[in-house]
Amino acid sequence: GCSDTMITTFSVENPCGEIFVPNAFSPNGDGQNDTLFIYGGCLEFVTLEIYSRWGEMVFSTRDATRGWDGRWRDQACEPGVFTYVLTGQRLDGTAISRR
Repeated sequence: GCSDTMITTFSVENPCGEIFVPNAFSPNGDGQNDTLFIYGGCLEFVTLEIYSRWGEMVFSTRDATRGWDGRWRDQACEPGVFTYVLTGQRLDGTAISRR
């Protein structure tokens, strides 16, 4: 006929994480930070496009595991400013749109 009470506090984190696209990378072949990747999970589909400062698309992928190595037309791009457009959808139906 004994009874007991226990109170526990726990937190639930987003298992998918936030979508993150770095604002810089260094494709210099040193094995560190050489490829620009999308970070985050639970992606149902995604499209990543990278544009030069003149608006020319230099990279495009629909594979979230494939990143940009800083090359275009088999040549290393000069250091500079590039923009990206990221669109997609998470498994829960949440739309993704980043620029």
